[in-house]
Amino acid sequence: MLAALDAVAADFSTWVLEDAYGRVLARPGLAARQRELLAVAALAALDCPAQLKSHLRGALRLGASRAAVADVLHALGGLLPAEQLARAIEALDRTIP
Repeated sequence: MLAALDAVAADFSTWVLEDAYGRVLARPGLAARQRELLAVAALAALDCPAQLKSHLRGALRLGASRAAVADVLHALGGLLPAEQLARAIEALDRTIP
């Protein structure tokens, strides 16, 4: 994954590790599982399938139940086009933690 990030831009993986993970995701206040569930909601809403897949896996690995993740996605139901929501739910169904 780090090599793929660096293929986008030189030292991009360093920025992701130090800033996105090291500073943002490690801040006090919310547990890691809660942060992942929020990331799932945001990425589903933004229709970012590759990133959504990664954060679905992260939420499940951090102990979120499939039902809890599905509840987060279904909460977006009135806000997203039906096809977009269906893609996010399908991504959850295909996700192996």
